[in-house]
Amino acid sequence: MHLNLWGNNIGPDGAAAFADALKTNQTLTFLSLDNCNIGPEGAVSIAKAVETNQTLTELVLSCNNLGYEGAVAIAKGLKINKTLKNLVLDTNNMGCKGVMVIAKVLETNHTLEHLWLFSNDIRCEGVTALANILGTNRTLKGLHLGDNEIGDDGAAAIAKALETTETLEELNLERNENIGRKGAVAIRNANPDETISIELDNWFDESDEEGDEEEGDDKEIDDEEGDDDEINEEEGGDDEIDEEEGDDNEINEEEGDDEEIDEEESDDDIHSENLRE
Repeated sequence: MHLNLWGNNIGPDGAAAFADALKTNQTLTFLSLDNCNIGPEGAVSIAKAVETNQTLTELVLSCNNLGYEGAVAIAKGLKINKTLKNLVLDTNNMGCKGVMVIAKVLETNHTLEHLWLFSNDIRCEGVTALANILGTNRTLKGLHLGDNEIGDDGAAAIAKALETTETLEELNLERNENIGRKGAVAIRNANPDETISIELDNWFDESDEEGDEEEGDDKEIDDEEGDDDEINEEEGGDDEIDEEEGDDNEINEEEGDDEEIDEEESDDDIHSENLRE
């Protein structure tokens, strides 16, 4: 049995009413309270119901501004629940601390198979916490982390986890524009056989990497040529100095010649005086 209440402004009170029903319901397998304005208070009510419900396998709580408090409540529910397989928590302003709480409970939860955390601003710290549990969790098959400012360091943490995970089949990293070439290459190298389906906006072609290396080589050559030009300029400067010194020597020689002429004229004057005497 499925129940979808997407976009109904039921608020915390409505969530509490559904939570009471879930505690005893034995037929509902899918419940969506997407964009229902339940907030952290509503998340607390739903989480308590999840602790005892034994039939629900998929729960959608996206766009409800659950925040850190809501994340803590959901984590408590997951710690006890034994039936939930798919959990959608997109766009809930959980932040890295909220996601770290969710990640912690996944160390002991052995039923959840797919987790959606799109647009929760989890960043590197949050994704690193999730990456750390991938090596020990034995049930998680899909992890959806789009639009979370993960960056190259976060991608590197995920890449390391991909080398040890035994169950992950899907990984979504779309709309993480700050994952650059370094992060993309790390993830690609960690999944050489493509056994895990990974969504990433920009994989950066290998030809681009080769092009960067060639540009780097060209830059080194240009730098070396620049150094040679500087040396040549310095040598040119030395030549100019030598030429100036040469000119000074010529001037000194000319002055020396003038002095000799003056001496000769002085001798002539003395000789003339002697003759007159």
